Amino acid sequence: MRILTRISHPACRSLIGRSIPLLDAVPEPAGVDGRTDERPGGERDPVLLLHDLMPRAAKQIEWLRRLSSRSPTMSIFLLLPPSGDALRELALHGSRLPLVGIEAWTQELTPETLAASLRIALNDRAEELRLWDRVIRWPLPRMLRFLAEAELRFAPRDASSEDVLRLAGITYESARREAKIAGLPGPGRFVEALRLLRVVARLYHGAKIKEVAPAYGFHDAERLARRMRHHFDITPTQARALGPAALLDRLERKWFGDVVAR
Repeated sequence: MRILTRISHPACRSLIGRSIPLLDAVPEPAGVDGRTDERPGGERDPVLLLHDLMPRAAKQIEWLRRLSSRSPTMSIFLLLPPSGDALRELALHGSRLPLVGIEAWTQELTPETLAASLRIALNDRAEELRLWDRVIRWPLPRMLRFLAEAELRFAPRDASSEDVLRLAGITYESARREAKIAGLPGPGRFVEALRLLRVVARLYHGAKIKEVAPAYGFHDAERLARRMRHHFDITPTQARALGPAALLDRLERKWFGDVVAR
């Protein structure tokens, strides 16, 4: 995953400059035109953009929203400056940003701590973008495509299905009608199946079932196991062994009759 930076605040810029080398990564400046995910040969790479919402947080949020709308493999990590209105503007207008992490600059925040947060964001987001790269090629009706994008690009791990519908900008009934015509599950089950894929991506890389379950909106490990059996007829431990790609194959065969987007 490429790392791009657009940091204006001096304190944030200094901290980022000392944190990135700990990741063995070479950051690139993000261009003002927003073309972050195209190589000269047309190849799209997953991108993590580091930003501090400075100057003028509202203007930067609007720029990030436009950028993310045309960059499906981009994620955003925010390092908020020690002063200003960035947090307030983010709360008001940042709901459809593909955020993978937020840290606030303080004198106590060390380069090692920030690098650890960035490493987690990079690893987790890379897996979810691999899922989205498959799902974006599914033959989905328009409303379900919006819903899939909201779940895999914008929704927090523990978001409810109502939250995901709100992020997608659609109503339950409109999504239900399109799903019924297409012979696909309704919005709640559709979102839950995608959420389980996100869970398996974490389990596959060593996360513990009892910790992952509540982090992704399931009450406990037992509830997660019931929903996993419902959708995939396997246990979370079996899903961990198979991995997210194998479960995607299963889901495509179940919903579309064949593997459609490998």
